[in-house]
Amino acid sequence: MKHEFRVLRTKHAEWILGVSTRTSQRRMNAVRNFYGKEPRSAVTILEFCQYFKYKVNDIMAILKGRNLR
Repeated sequence: MKHEFRVLRTKHAEWILGVSTRTSQRRMNAVRNFYGKEPRSAVTILEFCQYFKYKVNDIMAILKGRNLR
């Protein structure tokens, strides 16, 4: 899958989830913990989508709308 190596930042998760910076940080940490990653390691779009049960295309559309591709 082409999107699996793209990473999300906390700011991206803020826009996607509609939450504050701190809440976004907590949710990104939850994804990292779920996948057994180190605290500061990157979260891929695929991992984010699988954890929150989003479709990759929907997330890519949000990011594209923000000119973040």
